[in-house]
Amino acid sequence: MARNKDVKRTSIKISSSSGDSAGCLVVKPGSGRLYVDFYRGTLRSEISTGLSDSAKNRRQASAKLTTVLDAIERGTFCFEEVFSEASLKLKTAHARLDHRSYAPPPDTITLKEYVDGAKGGKAGWRERILANYPSESKQIDYNQALDDRILTHFGAMNFREINGVALEVFVNTLTWRTTKRVGKPLSSSRKRNILTVLNAVLQAARVEYDWKIPDPFDYLEAKKNAVPKRVKRYPAVFRYGTWQALLAAMPLFYRPIAELFLLTGMIGSEVAGLRKKDIVGGFLNVCNGRVKEREKEKLKNEFRPRRIPITDALRRVLDVLVGRSTSDYVVEMHDGELYSHIRFKDNVWESAFKKAGIPYTRPYDIRHTYAAWSMTLRMDLNKLERLMGHNSKQMLYETYGKYVQGLEEDVEKILEYMGPDFLRADRKGRVSGPCSEIVSENGWSAYFVGGLTI
Repeated sequence: MARNKDVKRTSIKISSSSGDSAGCLVVKPGSGRLYVDFYRGTLRSEISTGLSDSAKNRRQASAKLTTVLDAIERGTFCFEEVFSEASLKLKTAHARLDHRSYAPPPDTITLKEYVDGAKGGKAGWRERILANYPSESKQIDYNQALDDRILTHFGAMNFREINGVALEVFVNTLTWRTTKRVGKPLSSSRKRNILTVLNAVLQAARVEYDWKIPDPFDYLEAKKNAVPKRVKRYPAVFRYGTWQALLAAMPLFYRPIAELFLLTGMIGSEVAGLRKKDIVGGFLNVCNGRVKEREKEKLKNEFRPRRIPITDALRRVLDVLVGRSTSDYVVEMHDGELYSHIRFKDNVWESAFKKAGIPYTRPYDIRHTYAAWSMTLRMDLNKLERLMGHNSKQMLYETYGKYVQGLEEDVEKILEYMGPDFLRADRKGRVSGPCSEIVSENGWSAYFVGGLTI
């Protein structure tokens, strides 16, 4: 043994049995631990033995390093078997030298390490997989589920620990953390949305590492009512009188916002993303969305970009909204913040139902009402299809074509509310005209416009 001591560390040279290769036994100042330092080809590995520095432990560590060097010379060395506690980065690097991929056992990697990447290892699932999802809104939703729910519960658990029972416990913790529903269980739909994200991660890990471990979701599915099944919701449609009662129960400030929904058939993200420059030439150009404070120029599908004619009734609403807006967007909240569909739903919409004594229905049902009222007024279905951003009339028949008791009695009032110009023959729904065109990946043209003309 030859010793080399400098200000940084002490290195003791250790040779293989043949003397053809050598490594070092290392003592780092301040650590009190023994390390082995060796090369395998051009790959250098310095790993703690877990032993404290003593004469006995030096002999033990030296013997282990000699065994390692001998195995490397014979070509029988398996790094992860000898150094099971080494980093994932080193295990992967040695596996590459053997022309194979390294699959860590399921009990050696935590969910957080797989999702966000282990220190010094390869990038995690979030960067390698989720970041390449084509839908930006899905990326946002998945990241929120991971950070707010999944990693806070499962992050420190390894994949073998995430079994069916652990999953059932997790489901029972899924309650509201904000708003007036704090502590109450999330809806089955929200629970399933979160579980969809977790399942995507677990499936990816099992496939990537070829783990033969039970799928915890099999256990959950076998447990009846562990997660309530989705309840099929049929579109609700407002009668004219019910709609007026609901408007009357809302604060004056928010009535034009509710009317914007009904006069256009737009959804929350489209209303949130509606800019003043999207109003031009007597049309609203629906070509931008905003979800959770992020722009979303790619709408739900290639048919959603559309233009909606500005009727007299719609002009009246826009005059109010644009006139009081201090930003580039059409709709703002009463405190000057940009429109938030969650705030509108939780603080305005739900309160109005309670005040009016009306059975609750979702804000999305305003869109259903727009379609049903249009069909009741005998609007041409080709126009309605385009105005709503659908790709076929089949959706209109299947979703909105069901008979609504008494709606035909409201025809005159509905026409008066929507305005006689609502059924003008020149109403066309696709975005066109004085717009700047941007061709999207799928070949459909999305648009943006400049100026403000009402």
